[in-house]
Amino acid sequence: MYAAVVEASYRPGSEAGEQEHKQTLELLAAQPGYRGALILDAGEGRHLAVSIWESAAARQAAADNPEIRRFLSRLDERQATPRRLVAAGTVMASDFGRL
Repeated sequence: MYAAVVEASYRPGSEAGEQEHKQTLELLAAQPGYRGALILDAGEGRHLAVSIWESAAARQAAADNPEIRRFLSRLDERQATPRRLVAAGTVMASDFGRL
């Protein structure tokens, strides 16, 4: 398994809402190799997303998908700073099956 952590910082009052997060997860769920994600509100307009993939190649294919890129570009317009990849790598341990 492979995981990626992405940070997005939104301008005050323009944060992505629950519906947009659901749309993001639906788009990701349609991608080959997608295993799940968590999106959390870190406060002060910061959102962190942890996505789990079968492989690095599966994650990259999703990142390169034109439909996903178009959707994310609409959110990018409202961000205070560009979305950034915080970390990515092989999952060493997980107990997500307990959720």
